[in-house]
Amino acid sequence: MKLGPARIGLLACFATILSIIACSGQADRSLDDAMAVAEQGNQALQDLDWEAYAALLHPDELDRFKGSVMPDLERLAPQDSAGMITLFDRKFNIDSLRASTSGKFFVDILQTVFRISPELKRSFTKMQNENIGAVPQADTLAHVVVHTTMQLGMQFVDEMNVTSMRKYEGAWKLRLSAKIEGIAYMLQQSLQAQKP
Repeated sequence: MKLGPARIGLLACFATILSIIACSGQADRSLDDAMAVAEQGNQALQDLDWEAYAALLHPDELDRFKGSVMPDLERLAPQDSAGMITLFDRKFNIDSLRASTSGKFFVDILQTVFRISPELKRSFTKMQNENIGAVPQADTLAHVVVHTTMQLGMQFVDEMNVTSMRKYEGAWKLRLSAKIEGIAYMLQQSLQAQKP
């Protein structure tokens, strides 16, 4: 059986439609995966499980967090050989902090901050998040819209947030949440106000 130009064109059109449908299914599965990672991140935040949250973060975000806080900690370090600094109620060796992985640094700092702030701890553990939907920006970048309700002191917060993520080694990894970015900023301000 010989295929004429009309049949070849019809087969090519059919093959194109099938590939579009297949790609659409892959994109949907990828966004479902992004939504699942966002849900895991929300749960880790609510549980104050900093190790689980760090494992979900893109390595560049962990490096960025360490890079934003470490200079202020180094400024506070004494010049003696012990190199001990006190961050709130916990002592750290500055050389150990420098040598720690960005993930361990993140966990140590967040555990310390939340240990000394019961109000912050209460706000996060009572926070409710609901993923609304996901929007791809590129093959390796997606954003999940999240409805968040929480109590901050006497104020009730009802807001929409965006959880962004990037692909890393084929898997979705979170970018730092706006709330964690805010904590890092407040920590930097607090450290900069201290005298060495």
